[in-house]
Amino acid sequence: MLSSPPRLRTTTNYFDVEAALDRCCGDVDFLAEMVDLLASSVLTQMTAIEVACAARCPRELGEAAHALKGSISTMTSSVPYELARDLESLGKSGTCEGADIVVSTLRASLHQLLKETQQWSAHRESAPVP
Repeated sequence: MLSSPPRLRTTTNYFDVEAALDRCCGDVDFLAEMVDLLASSVLTQMTAIEVACAARCPRELGEAAHALKGSISTMTSSVPYELARDLESLGKSGTCEGADIVVSTLRASLHQLLKETQQWSAHRESAPVP
């Protein structure tokens, strides 16, 4: 008996294509636009998080983390989102204690998320149009 063909893997480490498409009402072109905007918004928001962390400003840290969390929520609900949520909680609690480690881990996870979204975008662009 032949087994069924392998299923196309749509969930990578952080970028869940199926969930992202669901959040975009199945509109692949809209998701592609969101992916295109992601890199610049993440860079700006990550810079704001790093500045707030270095300055030990919990309110600004929480606000910047909240903004980042919103920007990436279409693409992921995993590690990057959870880390942004943790930083937001730290800021709301009035402290930056331990934020340095979270920021470092967040930076690495965002790098991976961006890599995965860019790979999806490149694959989408190179796929033949039916």
